[in-house]
Amino acid sequence: MNGTRQGQSAMEYLMTYGWAILIIILMLAIFINLNIGRVPEGCAFDDNAFTCQGERLLSEDIGSRNSNQPGLSNLLYADIANARPRAVRIVGMACTSSHAPSMAGDGNFQDRLFRVPEGGADQPLVLIHQGSFNTGMVPQNRFRLQCFDVDAAGDVRSVFLQPGSVFVGQIYVLYKGANEPAYVPAKLVRGRIVTTVQ
Repeated sequence: MNGTRQGQSAMEYLMTYGWAILIIILMLAIFINLNIGRVPEGCAFDDNAFTCQGERLLSEDIGSRNSNQPGLSNLLYADIANARPRAVRIVGMACTSSHAPSMAGDGNFQDRLFRVPEGGADQPLVLIHQGSFNTGMVPQNRFRLQCFDVDAAGDVRSVFLQPGSVFVGQIYVLYKGANEPAYVPAKLVRGRIVTTVQ
């Protein structure tokens, strides 16, 4: 009789904690499935000077290939728009997963990868109020923005982003008023981007 009571107590104990463990496992599965706690994807600047939308990050862009070169890696497609009341000229843009890029003495980014080209066949990238451009490879693009890892010294370390991974990084835009003289320093605006690499 005493053994039966002990067996019954043991079964009740196992059933009670078994249900509790099962509920905890189910709750964990629901949290994982719904991505609760994950940073929401998107692209936004710290202030209202610029807006960013339609972001896509390609580990390799086949459309940028030519007959003798591979496609560009880590290419960010995004519509960058000027929300300022006056026209601006973009002089540099950077997308990094870590530190800010280093600046050169002329007030632009040190690394040429982050300088928006102008002169010759390339016209300056001027955005009127509410004007926008796409950073990818579509016809209206004016600057192909690639995302890189930047070390503590501000130097670029090329890293190939893996498809399916989540990229969390910063976008930096250097700009001046469209009619400002050369001696006026460029202003810097920073944005945050979170997106799944394709």
